[in-house]
Amino acid sequence: GIGWYATSITVPEEMRGRRVYLYFPMVDESCRVYVNGALAGERLCEKPEAVKEPVVMQIDPYVNWKQKLQTVAVRVVDTEGEGGIRERVWIVSDEPAPPAN
Repeated sequence: GIGWYATSITVPEEMRGRRVYLYFPMVDESCRVYVNGALAGERLCEKPEAVKEPVVMQIDPYVNWKQKLQTVAVRVVDTEGEGGIRERVWIVSDEPAPPAN
């Protein structure tokens, strides 16, 4: 079936200017990730073993740095068994993002 998860998060200020991601260690099966109402990305699970691969979505283009809380919603579609977000989700960042055009 289809399940929705929603929460508010705070992206640490020290991540401003960097690429920021939501890291999902395991999502059973396909998912779409929305940040502040915008589609940040999706993972279509075409093979059963793909549920064991982490889902990493870049979210910095959708973060509104003028507000403290960011709204995150995740739509998960599962066609077999018990699906959903299976482990704790992390906010991570890496090197600085390239300059905007």
